[in-house]
Amino acid sequence: MSIEKKPKFIKWYKKSSNAEIKAFVDTVYDELELGTLKVSAKKEVLITILMNLLESAKTGKGIWYSRNSNWYNKHPVRYGYYFRTYYFVRKVADALLEKGYIKQVKGFWDMKLNFRDPTKMHPSQKLLDYYKNVDLSVIENRLPPEEIQLRETTIVIVKNKRTGEETEREVDVMLDYQDNSNTEAMRAIVKEWNALRYKTLITIDAPIEVYQQDKSRERLEYYCNLEMEQDHVHLFVRPKGGYRVFRETFEKFGRYSATTETLLKKQYRPYFKINNAPTVELDFQAMHIRMLYNMENLDYQDDPYAIAATSYEDVKYRERGLFKGLGLMSINAKTEDGTVRALRDDLLEDEDNPRDIPHGDIAKMLDHWLVVHEPISKYLCTNIGLSLMYKDSQIAEKVIKHFTDRGIMILCIHDSFIIDRVHEAELKTVMSAAYQNIIKNEFNVKIDRKVA
Repeated sequence: MSIEKKPKFIKWYKKSSNAEIKAFVDTVYDELELGTLKVSAKKEVLITILMNLLESAKTGKGIWYSRNSNWYNKHPVRYGYYFRTYYFVRKVADALLEKGYIKQVKGFWDMKLNFRDPTKMHPSQKLLDYYKNVDLSVIENRLPPEEIQLRETTIVIVKNKRTGEETEREVDVMLDYQDNSNTEAMRAIVKEWNALRYKTLITIDAPIEVYQQDKSRERLEYYCNLEMEQDHVHLFVRPKGGYRVFRETFEKFGRYSATTETLLKKQYRPYFKINNAPTVELDFQAMHIRMLYNMENLDYQDDPYAIAATSYEDVKYRERGLFKGLGLMSINAKTEDGTVRALRDDLLEDEDNPRDIPHGDIAKMLDHWLVVHEPISKYLCTNIGLSLMYKDSQIAEKVIKHFTDRGIMILCIHDSFIIDRVHEAELKTVMSAAYQNIIKNEFNVKIDRKVA
């Protein structure tokens, strides 16, 4: 097994309730001589590390974790599991190293370069021998410690340790907040939704070619148990609780995040099954563009991306997908130049089909986009995206609550929903009503239907 692959940061939500794994943890705990105080917390750390190392054994990727005490105190208490403390983690990791269960490379911090390299651990041969007979299916996911998260983005300057070149990087900072009736009500909805998710069988039956064409398919092993068949791949989704993320205030963003359906590529969505039943995906067509028109009291019913594409003068760029990307960037960027750069970077970094379209060509496309959608142009390239996402998260909340209250599992990918096909008509009605309630109008709602 190679340990040269880029390590992954430890996933603190990993655990296992498998009887054999629990017995193994008890045996290892006694061997590590971790004492009789705070046994529950130490065992939680131990099983977390062991399950992360099990994935490491199967993928060849080491595990990053911090040995800096400040790291464990940088986030408010509400965002961490009770056992994830500097004392417990360091004590368990050191004992695993001493007893020969792991190999470890200590990290370092170069103050001059402002460069941090976390400590890396790998399973030793002692663990690898045990893991030969252990399947990834024993791994489970804990519920998140906090269902309502408030974050802000800050810019830090990082120097390349080899070249000394400085670059800017965005870093999320978790913010503490005082609970009120609103946050408590939101949290209750997420908790009930997560509880239903953990009682629901969620699987994916994807054609083998979809799996083989996925260049990042390795991530599936982090979220699903796989069974390969001759013509398809059967994925058992390990339930993973979601949470809502707000940006700066409780009136920006607010989207449901971290669930398996938001982490896997969209190619897999048509093949989801809920309790072995085939599903349908319904999503709001051009939601944010239409939302802006509705805010201007205009009932816009055309496809905004197709309209811009088919009317563009340069034939080689008459692609709906290009103008959809441009439209989305124009909502989330602060300036016109920022919109152009964002789309160009996105096209260049597309792992499936990278494209190099000159900056000037994209700028002309943006000019056309702004002319075609002149009635809402005052909103575009002004960073209104976070506010629009908050509105779609309010809509999603109403949809999720409706079906959770009825004991019907629904998956959510921001402004689209996946549900058992027998509930399709009800979902469409609920989505329309939720949109009209939040936007405060009765315009017709365009909803797209997707099935395998």
